Amino acid sequence: MADEARPFVRRLQKQSQTNKIDVIQTGLGEDRILDLLSRAAPSEQSAMIVVGTAAATVEDLRTGDAIIYSAVIDESGHSQTLSPELSTSLQQILSSLNPRQCIGLTTKTPITEPREKTKLGRKHAASCIDMETAIVASYAASMGRPIACVRVILDTAEQAIPQPALDGLCEDGTTNIWRLTRSLVSKPAAVPQLLKLGSQYRAALNTINAIAALVFDNVDSLSAENC
Repeated sequence: MADEARPFVRRLQKQSQTNKIDVIQTGLGEDRILDLLSRAAPSEQSAMIVVGTAAATVEDLRTGDAIIYSAVIDESGHSQTLSPELSTSLQQILSSLNPRQCIGLTTKTPITEPREKTKLGRKHAASCIDMETAIVASYAASMGRPIACVRVILDTAEQAIPQPALDGLCEDGTTNIWRLTRSLVSKPAAVPQLLKLGSQYRAALNTINAIAALVFDNVDSLSAENC
């Protein structure tokens, strides 16, 4: 998402380590993600880190919690183990955020209902759900690059996502205000849910901002351990 990439882009513009870090905002959809990666992912980079929000499937994960994936599974059940070395480095770098190690699930469509989140979480032994990581992990494997993933919980397991939030979501990860407003006009009862989700998103972005600061401050240790 654009907002989730912004803390990294802002730091990239301010710092001189342009040869060590590149930021790619993927958006949504497998074809889009793979196209962007094939065109934008520099061949000289030694490792890849996925950062973004996720939905919880278990009740003990709350908004703003940082998660490091040990593995990612897609809806077909195909599992990919992420780099233990890179994940351990991230665990150390992000220790002030108390990140938990979990298995993540990547789905093709948003999972918005609590019952479906819980059902998929139990089926795949996954603690959270996103829509990109398995795709990026497959690309990284094809390129022979280590990959790690850090996710921040947005919506909790017991929380439904209001339809206007989905109606306003664009493929590039931005929000179309006109579509969002039109959907709210027809579904005014969703306003409280949407306001709550907005507050949660700001909390999740605060954690992502902290992740960006810690990663940029420790990029040398990441580069040295994964060359």
